[in-house]
Amino acid sequence: MKHILTSIFITCLLLLPACSEGQPYYPPAISPQPPLAPSNLNAEPVSQSQVNLQWIDNSDDEDGFKIYRGANLIVTLPADSTTFQNTGLQASTSYQYKVRAYNAAGESSACSCSVKTLSPPLNVNIDYIGVKFDHDPEPAFQGPGDICLVIVITDGEHSVEEILPPGEGNAFYLNDYETMALNQRVFHTASAGNYLKVSILAYDDDPEGAITDILQVALPILGAIMGSPDIGGFSTMLSQYEEQTGEPLFENKDDYVGYYEEFWGYDESWGIGQHNAVGRDDFRVWLSIWSDSQPQPIPKPTLVPDVAIQSVSMPSQVEVGRSYTTTITLENNESHSVSVTLKEHSSVTGDVSSQPVVVPAKGNIVATTTTRCETSGTRTITYRLFYKDNEVDSWQGTLVATTPSVVIQSVSRPNTVEVGETYTTTITLKSNASSSVTVTLKGYSSVTGEFSSKTLTISANSQAVVTSKSSCETPGTRTITYRLFYKDNEVDSWQGTLVAIVPELLSVAFGGWYVDSSRVNTTTKGKTVIAKIALSGGDPGQYKLRVRRDILWASDVTVNEYPFSYDGVSATKELSFSPPYATDEASTVGYHLDLLEDGYSVWTLTNSYPPRLEVSAS
Repeated sequence: MKHILTSIFITCLLLLPACSEGQPYYPPAISPQPPLAPSNLNAEPVSQSQVNLQWIDNSDDEDGFKIYRGANLIVTLPADSTTFQNTGLQASTSYQYKVRAYNAAGESSACSCSVKTLSPPLNVNIDYIGVKFDHDPEPAFQGPGDICLVIVITDGEHSVEEILPPGEGNAFYLNDYETMALNQRVFHTASAGNYLKVSILAYDDDPEGAITDILQVALPILGAIMGSPDIGGFSTMLSQYEEQTGEPLFENKDDYVGYYEEFWGYDESWGIGQHNAVGRDDFRVWLSIWSDSQPQPIPKPTLVPDVAIQSVSMPSQVEVGRSYTTTITLENNESHSVSVTLKEHSSVTGDVSSQPVVVPAKGNIVATTTTRCETSGTRTITYRLFYKDNEVDSWQGTLVATTPSVVIQSVSRPNTVEVGETYTTTITLKSNASSSVTVTLKGYSSVTGEFSSKTLTISANSQAVVTSKSSCETPGTRTITYRLFYKDNEVDSWQGTLVAIVPELLSVAFGGWYVDSSRVNTTTKGKTVIAKIALSGGDPGQYKLRVRRDILWASDVTVNEYPFSYDGVSATKELSFSPPYATDEASTVGYHLDLLEDGYSVWTLTNSYPPRLEVSAS
């Protein structure tokens, strides 16, 4: 290019008019020009973040090239450059590029083009499928449904249409509310299109109907309908299919299980990173949508029916030991009956009851439980509803168990008793309960522990009297407690102090024979003698002062006796008698003086010698 310009310049000099002698010639000035514009700009996307530019250099006087992306200058390149690699771009994004040559005179006109970076790879996995209702044509058999899937996935540029599992007679065997792991990739493209649409139709392949064979033939039509960006829902797809084919997709409506459909645009990242547990009617599918790295598998999901505890009617307060009834209303929002298990739990006793319940389709059922509390206090009652081993709902409430209104109204007993003495306690019980109540009354001593226990039934709104006989074997003060129990619950108690004392022994201050106020040991037959005794202490009661004749080799004979009442404090008693026999008469040895209490001898004159009265004949 530079050689051509030199030749033109020399030719022009030869054609110039001759200059006048002695006068210099000055050629006209030539203004500098911008370089010629580059051409054939090509932009090639090589990845999600890089575009390679290439153009033709049409000038030899440029100082370099300026590259514009949109309105922004992104780089200036040296002269004779014809390529540039633009990195750090956004995936699936359109860009406008311009290239201009420039020199001191300015920039050339632009050469431009548009390009879009590549989209990321796109993969769709079906991790799990599940059915809420298996649509088994023979529910009495209780076998699994033969579940098949029509899958149509498209991104606008790539499509997949298939029936899973492949092969005639194959199916996924699923019972009600059962899930199954597939872990199967059903769609892959190295570069995603403008959107992602996933449509999955689930049906029960009744072997007698050979539905899969029919759908296999109709798959191209289904693929076109389900893959349309505008189609929405199974009902729309079904009506369009019938319009195009003139026949229904399913002759038996029970063969239809459910349908899933979702659409993501590129501005929603094609749904990448999402795990979906969705579906319509009785079908559920768990999808993972990913680009470069497959996500970790999720734990196996569970499906449960839409069955709930609608209401619970339980008393807030009950009496200990009395049965109460709770009414639980269960609600089923499914289109088929559901078998569940209702369990009752108490925070005090643990699991209380468990019963199977069949809840009718789209309906309610009432279940009842009859329970009783054996201990008083507040407890939390929980009803839990299970489908198989999965809890689907629960209810919790508070119940207060109280003891019946039975009290110890009064206790009557002595405050002081003698050691060994039997004493009687009278306890009056009062019941304010509306029905008869069986209670147990127990007596306790701080010295000996439990000493009595009696169970009795008290009629409604009445009293009962209980008597208890006891004795204290050791002296001292002790606390006596009566405790009233209903079942194992103490409902009332009474406490008092009892003093057990050692009885004061009977003491004879003096006793003996007296004649004219003088104490004697001998007397004369027929003469009057006074038997005298002075008492203190001992038990009050009935006593006798007795004179008995001591007969050799024979039983003694009472000569005279004097009964009297003794207050247990002190007393002096006298008895007059005349000895009928002298000593040695009628085998008489002498006479003895005794004190008797309740017929038993408690004292005998022994402090004289001889220890008896001797009588002479004259």
